[in-house]
Amino acid sequence: PARTGYAQHIGVDPRSRDDDFALRFTGFVNVPAPGEWTFTVGSDDSSWLWIDDHLLVRNEAIAPYRKVKGKVTLD
Repeated sequence: PARTGYAQHIGVDPRSRDDDFALRFTGFVNVPAPGEWTFTVGSDDSSWLWIDDHLLVRNEAIAPYRKVKGKVTLD
């Protein structure tokens, strides 16, 4: 990585340019109640969301900005 750090929210703010960049966020989700949860990932080109080593959202393509949703049951 070119740099590492902490972010208050997931977004593109840490980027150093507007094109040809990649960001990777890792962290924890505090689940307030067990049940089915829907996560939405939005990006242009490609993005993925993994939860507990399970690929939940695969938003993969060279494409304009789009959102893809995935559902998972969490305790």
